[in-house]
Amino acid sequence: MSLDDTIKEWRDGLKMTKVPGNHYWVTGNFKSALAEYLNIHSIPHYVIINKSGKFEKMDANSPQPGEYGLESQLSQILNL
Repeated sequence: MSLDDTIKEWRDGLKMTKVPGNHYWVTGNFKSALAEYLNIHSIPHYVIINKSGKFEKMDANSPQPGEYGLESQLSQILNL
């Protein structure tokens, strides 16, 4: 999901990064209902959503290796 100011900025960013998958542009930038609900104040912002669609962690760690990375946090949530 992107909080870019304009749809053009969002589309240009998608062309440049070529990240596969589904992408969505959220209107309203950091003042959007989504940004406020998830307490997003900076980008990137990571969340963990379970199979049921429930937010497990609304301020997940970044995908860095080590004790404070996303993989470690996922392991704790899954009790691995």
